[in-house]
Amino acid sequence: MQPLRHRSLQIGLSGESLCKYVEEWIVSLTHISDTVRQLNEHRKRGEHARIEAALPKEEVYPISDTLKTIIHAG
Repeated sequence: MQPLRHRSLQIGLSGESLCKYVEEWIVSLTHISDTVRQLNEHRKRGEHARIEAALPKEEVYPISDTLKTIIHAG
């Protein structure tokens, strides 16, 4: 497992967006403690390919040059 060449963007929600997120956009919650324990066992054994196969792939979302300038994404 290696660091990605890109960064993540985290945004804060407030007002109406926050209410919609809490009341409408969250459709389910999943308890993942057992999965995390299993992934940790793979980590201890050096089974990095099994960890990567079990985790969702991160996607890069392209953004316009204008937005890159606004958020200082380079």
